[in-house]
Amino acid sequence: MRPLIDHLRRFADRTAVLTETTELTYGQLADRVEALLKAYVAHRASPDETFLSFARRHDGETLRKLADAKSTDVKVPA
Repeated sequence: MRPLIDHLRRFADRTAVLTETTELTYGQLADRVEALLKAYVAHRASPDETFLSFARRHDGETLRKLADAKSTDVKVPA
């Protein structure tokens, strides 16, 4: 996943997501992807749990809270 995050950061100031209520740059998107992956690694049910299974186990608000918790001691898998 590191190459994806690094690629997103190459376009850090460009708009990546634009809705009626949200504007997100590629840099901000990279931060969110990285935070969500760190939350997944830190809170998955087992080392064998896929990201999809993890995401299905939690609602959107819970995923947001887990990502916002900033699991700084967890490295994002390459």
